[in-house]
Amino acid sequence: LLERGRSWNSAGEKDKAKQVFLRAFDAGKRAGNDYLTVDAAHMIAIVEEPEQALEWNLLGFRILEDTKQEHARHWIGSLSNNIAWTYHDMGDYEAALDYFEKGRDFRAQERKEPGYRISLWAVARCKRSMGRVQEALDEQFAIRDNYYPSFDPGIHDGAEVDGYLPEEIGECLLALGREEEAKPYFAAAHKLLSKDEWLVENEPERIERLKRLGH
Repeated sequence: LLERGRSWNSAGEKDKAKQVFLRAFDAGKRAGNDYLTVDAAHMIAIVEEPEQALEWNLLGFRILEDTKQEHARHWIGSLSNNIAWTYHDMGDYEAALDYFEKGRDFRAQERKEPGYRISLWAVARCKRSMGRVQEALDEQFAIRDNYYPSFDPGIHDGAEVDGYLPEEIGECLLALGREEEAKPYFAAAHKLLSKDEWLVENEPERIERLKRLGH
């Protein structure tokens, strides 16, 4: 049922996918399989509208909080991230930060990369939205120093740096009025993120803004 629903979703048939995912959720509950039940809840959230999506993700998270099935806890990182970004997009940054931090703490226990590094970035990103810009910048710099010590934005080079990191450092510096310091980070972000075909196609204004701010 899950795979049939994913196929419908990939084909753009969200209503058909939703009906199959609802059946998968019920089947998972009847079987007492928390892993597959949460998988179904998270897939329903993907095909639902934002408000209903949040409710399904929160339902899945409550199942994880009560589960005795260790394998099901695999979903904590992904679900925390989904819930956090939904709250973030709604402008509820306090709730978003709470779930970003839950995800970070789980990733720290899981000890798997790049999940933990991404969770650190997301916590700092949320703090910028909250106006805690200097704190956010310090945390992004810490990620840079710990994961990409050879990264030099001036020459746009360094150990396969994630383009979202220099972009976010640039945004923090810009928000703090440090435009000249921000320029090489924006230039590096543009060089890296302009290679992402999805971003170029779906967020061309973002790519163009990085190019402009990097000059």
